[in-house]
Amino acid sequence: MGLEPLALDAQGEMDCRDIFDAPEHGDLYLPLWRELTRRPRRVFEFHRIAWSGRRADEQGEAGDCPVLGAIEMKEIGDVRSARALLMAELHDDLRYLDAHAHLGNLELDRAPEKALAHYEVAVRIGDLSLPEDDDFFLPWGCLMNRPYHRALHGYGLALYKLGRRAEAEAVFLRQLVLNPPDHVGARYALFALRDGLSWAEGNAT
Repeated sequence: MGLEPLALDAQGEMDCRDIFDAPEHGDLYLPLWRELTRRPRRVFEFHRIAWSGRRADEQGEAGDCPVLGAIEMKEIGDVRSARALLMAELHDDLRYLDAHAHLGNLELDRAPEKALAHYEVAVRIGDLSLPEDDDFFLPWGCLMNRPYHRALHGYGLALYKLGRRAEAEAVFLRQLVLNPPDHVGARYALFALRDGLSWAEGNAT
């Protein structure tokens, strides 16, 4: 598609164990946490276009988040207008990862196949910018990384809902590799899959 990858801001190294508390003893996540945080890793943050889109970026409004309007429309039941708003933003720049993620959110409950496509587009575009080895952290605390994490988590949920369990497990594990503090609950979905729980069972726990 000829997309120019989003710029990444390198922010040195981070030792998760110096910043975040480990899970409590007996927590199923503790052994994996220890493995994922055993040493410091490089830290990156996406360009703000991932968060706010092209128009807000050109206006220098890093804090603006046009998807908020779409969220409000969804909450009042106007899904069509929410979808139209997000698609208009993507017309300006397909690298607006948060717009893709929220398009996926609009579809996840009723049409997981459509949701999967939206999430996957965001993940693939984001991956154009990232090192291939995953030997780095992409912290949730860096705001511009949150659209990628929202899309990645949605991607895993859609795969889980569609019964593509091995692929979903790999997605949730990757999310934990990139962000071991796990602000979105990837570990719960991962363990539900490993316990053999169905989508309905996993979402009931």
